Amino acid sequence: MTSSEGGETVLLVGEGNFSFSAALSRIVATETDDITRGIDDITRGRGLRITATCLQTREEALRHHGSAHNIHTITHSGGEVLFEVDCTRLSECLCLRGRQFDRVIFNFPHCGRKSGVMKNRLLLKLFFLSCVGVLKEEGEVLVSLCNGQGGTPADRPMREWHNSWQVVAMAAEAGLILNEVRPFDGEKPEGYQSTGYR
Repeated sequence: MTSSEGGETVLLVGEGNFSFSAALSRIVATETDDITRGIDDITRGRGLRITATCLQTREEALRHHGSAHNIHTITHSGGEVLFEVDCTRLSECLCLRGRQFDRVIFNFPHCGRKSGVMKNRLLLKLFFLSCVGVLKEEGEVLVSLCNGQGGTPADRPMREWHNSWQVVAMAAEAGLILNEVRPFDGEKPEGYQSTGYR
């Protein structure tokens, strides 16, 4: 990723306790080199502007352990935190209207405890369709899934196609194509704590 004039813009959606966004904010603030390739690609270059969002209200989000500290880290590093942002309707969100981002990141999307493959597949499809309205022309969408969910040859173990979230097909619904598959190292972004179902 190269810095554009005015800096790179990254939109993170579906943040639970904002620990991933806070980890990115700390990396940008300290310009640390000891990070994974994937995170380095996201944060390389000066002027990265982070917008972290969640679906919950501010009050609901603050119930997650550590979220108040993480929100403080993001905002004091020059980022912004927005609440009640539906990642399946990004263009309709007043606080995002007219804005475009270099990258949109959704880590470990899930509809909830008892939702099945079809509901999560629909979530991905609607998310990708929504991204098109806020993504710059050369922008990228990054999605982190648990091993086996994606339905790609990189998944180990690989599920049957009908039992996967079919991430490539869902992205194609929005005219997006799979560019690369990489492992997600949850240990590397210091301070990151997944709040998801699994």
